[in-house]
Amino acid sequence: MFNGPWRALMPLLITLLIQALVTMALLTLPVMAPVVAKANGISPTLVGVYVSLSYIGAILASLMAGATVLRFGPIRVSQLVC
Repeated sequence: MFNGPWRALMPLLITLLIQALVTMALLTLPVMAPVVAKANGISPTLVGVYVSLSYIGAILASLMAGATVLRFGPIRVSQLVC
């Protein structure tokens, strides 16, 4: 499908796109916290719990990711996670 320099850059560009979308999804709720909290009848301060759990999950996933990426490759791991 792609030849030349694009063939080498595609895994990097796709990985960058996936990371950007995940970051956007993670940071959307804290921005909308007051509205979401009011709609659900909960305290907006609970968004801190959400962010903490998200980062703990990211830390644990990062610890396991190295071996998984080496075994399956970056694109395949991204496909499995998404």
